[in-house]
Order: sequence, then structure tokens, then C-alpha cells
Amino acid sequence: MEYQNYLFDLYGTLIDIRTDEQAPKTWKKWVKYLDQKKIKHPDWIEMRRDFFALDRGYRKAALLEGTYEVPEIDIIPVYRQMFTAYGNKNLTEDMLNEISYAFREASRHYMRLFPGVEEY
Repeated sequence: MEYQNYLFDLYGTLIDIRTDEQAPKTWKKWVKYLDQKKIKHPDWIEMRRDFFALDRGYRKAALLEGTYEVPEIDIIPVYRQMFTAYGNKNLTEDMLNEISYAFREASRHYMRLFPGVEEY
């Protein structure tokens, strides 16, 4: 049998990564990015509360729809709903993807290959 695609999880397998989505440092760093991009938002404390409330709602809906105990969700609808509520009316998919990536970068403490990975 010939395979066209291969999927596997890099994080925790080949890449050692540490993130903290709750940390005030993460949110303050992300707010600086949002300010540079002129994206409307409340203070980081309110935004963090809003984000996790929406995230829980989307995860709960995914759990009810599927067969997974811990479903993965597409985070872009969370950002779309949140930033639209803050008065950002013209956010494109590309902008939402950039916002999402900027949050991931802000939350990352480090990311590196596990020892020995390069030898394979």
C-alpha cells in the first residue's frame, strides 16, 4: 500500500515545547502585538476571561457533537467572535491566522528539538 500523506504529532514527540496560555506575561505580550496592529481590545484581564469563556463554550459544543473525550477545536472562530465583539469589523482570515499565531508565540516559553532528533 502506498501512502500519500503522513500525520503525526511533533510536539512532545520530536519537539520539546513549553507554553503558558494563562500567564499574565503571555497576555501582556499579546496586547502589544494587537496594539501594533491596531486591533481593538479591552485590557488583558478582561480579554483573557473572554477568551477562556469562549474557548470552553466551543470545546463543550465539540464534545457534544463528537466521540472524543478531549476534542481539539479550530481556535479561529473563538478569535473571530471575540474580536468582532470588540468592534473589529473587517478581520480577514489571514488577519485572524496572524492573531492566532501571535498568541501562540506570546505563550511560548521555549521550543527546541529533543536530544537525538537531528541524528534521524
